Amino acid sequence: DSQGNVIMVGYFKGSDFSPGDTTLMASSSEFDLYLAKYDGDGNFMWASQGVGSGEDMLWDVVCDHNNHIIVTGSFGNFTSASISLESSSLANSGMGDLLLAKYDSNGTLLWAKREGGSSRDWGRSVDVDELGNIYLGGNFKGGTFNIDGTPISNLGQYGFFLAKYNPSGNLIWYRMGNTPSVEIIRNIVVAPETGNVYAYGDF
Repeated sequence: DSQGNVIMVGYFKGSDFSPGDTTLMASSSEFDLYLAKYDGDGNFMWASQGVGSGEDMLWDVVCDHNNHIIVTGSFGNFTSASISLESSSLANSGMGDLLLAKYDSNGTLLWAKREGGSSRDWGRSVDVDELGNIYLGGNFKGGTFNIDGTPISNLGQYGFFLAKYNPSGNLIWYRMGNTPSVEIIRNIVVAPETGNVYAYGDF
C-alpha cells in the first residue's frame, strides 16, 4: 500500500494455517481463502479468512489511494456451496462463482459481491484507478454467465470479461470476449496517467 505495507492473498487446504501470530482454522471445504497484512519489514499485522463449503480461493489483490484492499478470486465448486466473509454470506449459483470484496486497511470487510452463472466463473485480476474505481478481469466457462444480474450466453468453452465498478462496488460497465473458441484473461493493468485499461491473456 502507500505506506509500504504488504498484502498477501491465497488459499490453504486440510490443516490450520498460521501466516503470523494468528492461526486460521481449516474448515471442511476443499480450500479456504485468506488475506494477510505485513508491514514493510515483514512483521505480521493481521489476517482474515473466508469460510465456505467448496473451493474458495483468492487470486489477486490491489490497494487503492485510501489503502483499502480489494481482492478477487472464486468460491464453491458445486451448486449449493456458499462462503462467509465476516458478517457477509454469499451463495453460489453454479459450479463456482467469482468473488470481489473490499476491506479497509485494518482488515474489516466493507462489502463483498459475487458474479456468476451456471458453470465455473472466477475473478483473475483486479486493479484500481486514481478515483478508487475498481477494474476486474475474469473468466467464465460454459452455460450462462450473469454480471450484475444480466445473463450472457457463453458461445464457447471459455470466455472472458472486463468490468468497471465504482468504489462502492456498483457496476459501471462491462465488456465480454465471447466466441465459439476459447478466450482466457490473465492480467489487467490500469494506467494511472490516462485511466486506460490494458488486459492480456490467451485465445
